[in-house]
Amino acid sequence: MPRLANAVRKFFAPQTFLHSNDDKLEQLENYKHDVRDVAHDFLIVALAGKLCQVDGKVNPQEIEGFYSAFPDIQVHQKVDSLLIEAGMESVSYEHYARRIMAFFPENRRMHSRIVEALCNLAVADGPLNGKEISFLLRVADVFGCGRDVCQGFFERHILPTSGSPYSVLGVSKSVSYEDLRSRYCNMVRDYHPDQLALLSAAPEIIALVNRRIALLSEAFSVIKQERRLRKAVAL
Repeated sequence: MPRLANAVRKFFAPQTFLHSNDDKLEQLENYKHDVRDVAHDFLIVALAGKLCQVDGKVNPQEIEGFYSAFPDIQVHQKVDSLLIEAGMESVSYEHYARRIMAFFPENRRMHSRIVEALCNLAVADGPLNGKEISFLLRVADVFGCGRDVCQGFFERHILPTSGSPYSVLGVSKSVSYEDLRSRYCNMVRDYHPDQLALLSAAPEIIALVNRRIALLSEAFSVIKQERRLRKAVAL
């Protein structure tokens, strides 16, 4: 990370919150406005980086999605490397969410806006998947802003809007059967409702996920049948 980011991370490392001393508390008081602004921006980038990599590597669509979701963040010139580095760190995304809460414990409106922005970032590279849903629900829990912040968004984005079986699975018509099957299995695993049940997700969300799995299975079945018929006609 750039020098400024390293300084922020060092000053606000996890142990700082657990073992603060008088010097650091005085320093925080003297520079709290500047530090809070810088820390806010970098903590947001770190949390977003964790979201981007919860289901794979950061891609250009997610970097562009970050610009749209968080237009006020002042580290855009380094956002690609920051998102990648944040996602690779061993610190959990819950840690970054808790640090945001530590800085801004009473700003409920900010917490809700961050969750809404993360929701928009999650769909920058395609439909929501199970890992992203779990991430967003957990962040909403840490912020204490209520999962209803996510509910309407989930209803719009868990289910595909196109009826094409290939678009439902997110593959091209030229995809090999091996890649098609791998994609299908991975998506079903990612959307498995047991993951959400462990987070005590609302029945409405679990119902949406179950419907999504049913649509994935139907799309996979349709493509397989189409290819069998094509082979039969060719013979």
